[in-house]
Amino acid sequence: MDRDGKNQSFIGHGYYTNGSKDGFWADTGGALHPMVTRYFEKMLSTIWGEAGGQQGRSNYTLNENGNIEVVDWILQDDGWREFNRTMFRRVD
Repeated sequence: MDRDGKNQSFIGHGYYTNGSKDGFWADTGGALHPMVTRYFEKMLSTIWGEAGGQQGRSNYTLNENGNIEVVDWILQDDGWREFNRTMFRRVD
């Protein structure tokens, strides 16, 4: 919610070039960041942003139940700070 108590929407999109796991992020806040993505066993890890500017990291982990946990961090002067943790559950 904003300061006036009204709901706000935030929408972000990751765009990838053909055959690549790297791309860029764009969102309704006006951000446009390059992304570098790597895959580790059951986790996809994306670093977005550039040195000298805003930087973040998002990890997408597939657990044994087939659910996906998403954890997001932002890089601050004192290190990485988690700002989101969400579990997506598959519904049949």
